[in-house]
Amino acid sequence: RIICAPFKHIPTAHRMLEEFPKWKDRDHNQAFRLVGLCGTSSLLADDSEAPAKRVFLGGYSVGPLGGVLEKVLQSCGVPKVTAPSLAKEIIKLAKVHGLDTRGIPGGD
Repeated sequence: RIICAPFKHIPTAHRMLEEFPKWKDRDHNQAFRLVGLCGTSSLLADDSEAPAKRVFLGGYSVGPLGGVLEKVLQSCGVPKVTAPSLAKEIIKLAKVHGLDTRGIPGGD
């Protein structure tokens, strides 16, 4: 986990499996989005929420990721006043190098 604070009460994967079904917003939960990674069990199956055959090239997101990069930087020791400008530089470099920045404020 990168940002642990929202999940100190969920120390294990087993505990997460107990809690996750209780959240009506599931993987859209803002706290979950700070630490959770969603995956699929098959690249070819059509029965998952976001089948890779259908969404891989176009990208898939559960919504905007504003503020997440800044929080990650702060959790790594970057001062709060510095994090926003550093995040903008990281996003700018990501775009220069062809990385997908859709869903990120300042991205494409």
